[in-house]
Order: sequence, then structure tokens, then C-alpha cells
Amino acid sequence: MARLPTLVLTCVLGSAGAAQAQALERTLTVCVDPKPAPQGSAASATPPAAEVQPTFSMELFSQVFRRAGQPMRFVTDQPWARCLLSVARGQVDFAVGGYYSDARAQVYAFSMPYMTLTPMVFSRASRPVRPQQVADLQGLRGCGLNGASYAHYGLAAGALDTGVNRYPKLFEKLLLDRCDYVPEELEVVAGMQVNGQDILSHPQLLASPARWARGPTKHLMAAKGSAAAALLPQLDRALAQLIREGVAGELWARHVAGVPYRP
Repeated sequence: MARLPTLVLTCVLGSAGAAQAQALERTLTVCVDPKPAPQGSAASATPPAAEVQPTFSMELFSQVFRRAGQPMRFVTDQPWARCLLSVARGQVDFAVGGYYSDARAQVYAFSMPYMTLTPMVFSRASRPVRPQQVADLQGLRGCGLNGASYAHYGLAAGALDTGVNRYPKLFEKLLLDRCDYVPEELEVVAGMQVNGQDILSHPQLLASPARWARGPTKHLMAAKGSAAAALLPQLDRALAQLIREGVAGELWARHVAGVPYRP
């Protein structure tokens, strides 16, 4: 897959001028947690400064903003927790790929959902964790990503060690026996690698469905009451068209094989 140059990827989408009555008079900023370099090693946990791989969400929302006539650029040098904080503080207009939660809804406005995900629990094959309910995870060491939401798993706040901010590092911790399980969505890790191995087919990792958990939805997020939040209805119309026309599904299939797209 071709890589996009620079840490801050600029997409000038559409034309400026009076025709864009609802457009802000500047290029909008959209932060996204970037896809790691292909090998997914510890060295590539932070993407190189000169190149970042485009993700499904980046390609989809490039088209969303273009169709809505809104110039935008991606900001890809911020870990997810910092990305969310930047949006809340008004330093960045949007974050793409966030899950809805009641706690987040106190701070952020959300777009319509653009993807529904499948909750899973990952563990080491040598010490499998196959929970049937959240209570089965009690007494086990869980790891998560800093800034991510795990409320849909029913896990209490503080139940997970969230000391890393990149997915390759998260699964390296699991492989190194620093935790017993990682709750994460199938679609999030599909195509992702750690130590040169695809996570879903890694011989040392086991994926088990978390059937009790509600499948979270992914959204574009803006700070509540912001000028960016006021644009969400316009962006939703463009997003709904792309989903209805099958464009979103086609983009997903380019990035991930064998895992169906669910809007």
C-alpha cells in the first residue's frame, strides 16, 4: 500500500469561496491514531516522521470532507489519548475513530456511527483466557491502550493497565506475560502486526469472543459546542451517502480481508 508523506497529511478537499456557505474559513484539522509501520515491531510502534500509512478511517473521511466541501488535513503524530485531549481543548477540530460512551458524551459531540465492531478478548495460547462473562476476568491482569474506552466490556475503571499508547506495544506486553488478556475489537486488530506476525493468525495469541459485551460504534468526534461540532450534520449527510453507495464497504475491503464491514 502506498504511504502518505509527512506527519501532518494535508488534504485540501473542495474549493474555498462563497459557494461553501457553511464552510469554516480555514482548513479543518482531524487527528487519527495512525496505522503502525508494516512490521509492527517495537521500533515501529511510533510511525516514522516521514511516512504514515493511510488507514480505512483516513481514506473514508478524506472522501467525507471532500464531498461536504470542507478543506481538511490529518494530524497523525499524536497518540490517541493526546488526540482526544487536543480536540477537547480546541487545538484540533476533530478526532476520527472514537467509540461512543456516556462519559465521553459529556465532552464531545459525535457523528453518526460509521462502523460497528466485534468485541474480543486476546490472550496467550499457552495460557488461554476464554471468558463467558465479565466476571471470568476477575483476578486476571488485563492490559489496554491509554485513552481507549472499554466501558462496553463492563470492566470497572482502573481494571486495566493502560500504560502504553500504541497497539504493537500493547500486544508485546501480552506476549511478554506482563498481562493475561487484552480486550480489543476484531476489526481494530485485523491486519495489524506485532513482531512481524499478523495478530489474528499469530501462533502465540488466542482470540476469544466477548459475547456479553456490546459491540461499540466508531465515530467522528468534536468538542461539544464548537464550530466543528456544528458541521457534524453536514458531514453526516456525506458519510451516509458513502455508506449507502457502498463506497465505505469497498474501502474497508481494500484494507482488511476476511472480516466483513458492518456500518
